[in-house]
Amino acid sequence: MVSPPPPPAPPAAIPKIQYCVRSPWAWVMEDVCNSKQSENTNGAMATVVANAKEIAQVDSPKQLVSSAILIRHLEATPKSSARARRSNRVNNSLVPSVSTLRMELLDQDSELIIPALYGTSKAFDGLDDKDELVRTFQRCRCDGLNLSPPSFLIKWDVTREECKKIIKTLPVLVEDDNNNKSNNPSQQEQQPFAVLKEPMGTRGEGIYFVQSLDEIYDVVERHRRKALDEGPDFLDSVMARKGRIPSWVLQAEVHPCRLLKSRKFHIRSYVVGIEQLGRKDVLDVRLFRRHEVRIAAQPMKNNGSGSSSSNDNGQQRDRLAHITNAGGERSATDGDNDNNIVTTAERQLLQDIPELRDIQQDLEVFCATIFRSIWPDLVRRVSCTQQDTPYPAIRKFTVAGLDLMMTQDGRFYLLEVNVNPEAPAKSVIPPTFQRHLTGMLGELVQLLIEGESPSSSSSSCHNFVPIFDLLDKQQQQKETTKQQTNGRH
Repeated sequence: MVSPPPPPAPPAAIPKIQYCVRSPWAWVMEDVCNSKQSENTNGAMATVVANAKEIAQVDSPKQLVSSAILIRHLEATPKSSARARRSNRVNNSLVPSVSTLRMELLDQDSELIIPALYGTSKAFDGLDDKDELVRTFQRCRCDGLNLSPPSFLIKWDVTREECKKIIKTLPVLVEDDNNNKSNNPSQQEQQPFAVLKEPMGTRGEGIYFVQSLDEIYDVVERHRRKALDEGPDFLDSVMARKGRIPSWVLQAEVHPCRLLKSRKFHIRSYVVGIEQLGRKDVLDVRLFRRHEVRIAAQPMKNNGSGSSSSNDNGQQRDRLAHITNAGGERSATDGDNDNNIVTTAERQLLQDIPELRDIQQDLEVFCATIFRSIWPDLVRRVSCTQQDTPYPAIRKFTVAGLDLMMTQDGRFYLLEVNVNPEAPAKSVIPPTFQRHLTGMLGELVQLLIEGESPSSSSSSCHNFVPIFDLLDKQQQQKETTKQQTNGRH
């Protein structure tokens, strides 16, 4: 007699989730929670999201960290070393000033945290500020790899004589292997522009197009005086927050750049770094394979050089034709009314632009190459902070947006990295772009929840691909091509 099959095992209990999300992403997380099945999530994700919807969103980061459940867990954790306690007081890693997302997964029965998932990793800290990105590339000896346009660092209080010693000539792009030069005599003879970047400018603000040492010094000096006029408390607050007074960055312009219907554009690619406490590979970096394209509001003029309407702010050219990452533009009469800010850069997805679909593989390999080149610096930062983390139930991660531009001949350059990037207001982007952001955040949540499970690379988060998988795939393709070529000969 055949015995009946054993009853199926009861399904694993889905954990409760409570979360705290940075305000620009609140509408995205709300859409993730409200969506039973978005374009990038499967049924399992929808079930987890349904539970998350039952948990009230916590508005204040401190409320989440000081919740009774977390406190009970922390009190049960063995005391850390004196060095770790000092480090935590200095770094304030438990309650960061900026964190895109934090979640606590709670067991249904015991309500113990299993675990806490906090976007507080410092793995990308060396990439966030413009001057620190330059220093990171210098420290990792990336100068010969042409990952970013050639750059100079300029102190905030530089003198004219110091400026002359630092800048002999304006930085320009290194010619490619074929020594391609413009066939247009006017472009060959034209005085090049360089891009002067304000230390803490964001969303296109603090970008100056300069052509001479005098322009550079005038801009820096004007901002130095403005900083001093703010009083000593201003510089002290910057020092307290940054540990230094950030430097200006003078960067070569990506020229001639590739255009879309005569308009400049740059590409935004998202990456996530997930710390892996106790593993040999302490960091898992993944690239999101749905890339954004941000297009300038106005077409280029004068054979690609743009109009040259100079003003007294060192901002030559038509900014609407040359600034592609502007989050918004405010007219001079608008004052501080946020309702009067209008977007100036158009957003599309790379997959929806036929002229750019063929660049995706090269783009992703380039992004992966960036992180492979600075890998020792990333690992060092993670290893240091892991040693000082007294709470093993906290799994840390970080999110960043890479802004890249490409030349007419297809070379990519990293312009800057935005750690904990902001999401645009829902009202200023089309439904397709809303679904894109909802899908990305939904996949990120799923990836973090699955954690160390093998299913973390399943179809539910298939758009987040480990960077080393991209590099391995490229190497395999090269070897296959080589073997096919040798076979024909």
